[in-house]
Amino acid sequence: MENGKEEIKEQKEEQSVNSDKKAAGKTKKAVTFWIILPIVIILMAGSAAIGYFWGAGGRPKAAADEVSDTDAVSDTEPEPEEEFIDPFADADPEDHPKNFPVNDLPYFIYVEKGSHTISVFEKDDDGLYTILTNTWITATGRTRNLTPTGFFEIEGKEEWHHWSNLDEYSPYASKYAKGLYIHGPIYKYKRFADLIPRTYEALGTNATSGCMRTEVDACYFIYENCDIGTGIKIVEGSPLGFTAEKPPIETQMVNPSGEKDPPKPRKKKKKKTNSTAADSGGGGDSGGDPEY
Repeated sequence: MENGKEEIKEQKEEQSVNSDKKAAGKTKKAVTFWIILPIVIILMAGSAAIGYFWGAGGRPKAAADEVSDTDAVSDTEPEPEEEFIDPFADADPEDHPKNFPVNDLPYFIYVEKGSHTISVFEKDDDGLYTILTNTWITATGRTRNLTPTGFFEIEGKEEWHHWSNLDEYSPYASKYAKGLYIHGPIYKYKRFADLIPRTYEALGTNATSGCMRTEVDACYFIYENCDIGTGIKIVEGSPLGFTAEKPPIETQMVNPSGEKDPPKPRKKKKKKTNSTAADSGGGGDSGGDPEY
């Protein structure tokens, strides 16, 4: 009986020792886990940082990306350059812009009587007038010979040209021959608000006494940018095939320079005169004809 009790006591003591060992083992594992965890976190963070800054092959990521981009470009075939298409390829050599006479000035003016257009060219990299800046509509002489053909140069400029026989005005006039100008429509006074509408409506027709009466944007551009000495070529027909639309009439009633009109002057009494445009200094557009 006593032997049985001793055995039971020994078993309980053995179980107690085993439980203590297990508890001690768990505690040791817990301590070890909390010691190792921060180290693992630090190592993982360091590994991520290294992976960000360093790419494959031991190169910094930025360098690897550059190489990758370069490789991508090298794998792509270069785009073919756009083939230049000469818009005047069908023109006769004597009419082609590359054969316009060249001087030291940046622009050249080309007038087609057949299409009633004024075009301005500027120089290309070779110093030839082949770059088209703009094309505008114009009126030319009422008869074929009133607007001469050939080569001319700008000889002088007037902000407002006075048609003295009719006491009226045109803005931004550039003289290219005796009594002949490139100029804007005609106004009753030196004010854009005082446009004489019929002189605008005649743009794109044979309506002048030899001048090129054009829209205000055109005459202003030439007045401002085409210096005295700028070359002009005037031709019959339309060798280069230019076209231009007439702008809205409202655009002819605003000064393209941005300046406001001055106050309207008092009306003057007209003096009776038998003079003509030629002998009164009026120029070549009026010619004594009230319809210009």
